[in-house]
Amino acid sequence: MLTELLQNALQHGLVTGPGPAPAGSVLVQAARGPGQLKVRVEDNGAGLPEGFSLDAHASLGLQIVRTLVESELGGQLAIRPRPGGGTSVRVSLPVNAIAIPSDQPKPGDTDSGRDSGGSENPAAAGKAATG
Repeated sequence: MLTELLQNALQHGLVTGPGPAPAGSVLVQAARGPGQLKVRVEDNGAGLPEGFSLDAHASLGLQIVRTLVESELGGQLAIRPRPGGGTSVRVSLPVNAIAIPSDQPKPGDTDSGRDSGGSENPAAAGKAATG
């Protein structure tokens, strides 16, 4: 999904400047909140064609992105002109919490080695046993 959105921004959004390199920039931002992941891809390039509608004007790539986001992942996709020029694409996806069994260390848990009395480093564990 993200690859297709970036490809569209680079291929269709950024216009050729006075030199050989395209002019403009692409912003990619992701933020996870309670129960959702929001992704934003914006460019300050050529913008959308006049009267653009995702239903009527979507390329095959955007149709695939839309199907993936809305049908497969249960999310929302919005493509709009960016204030000041360019295009803004926003994706919102539901994120379900992943249950971690109580006997497994939780991400960022620094005390996980203390409970088992062991070390996650096999070399350190060997030294402790022999030394």
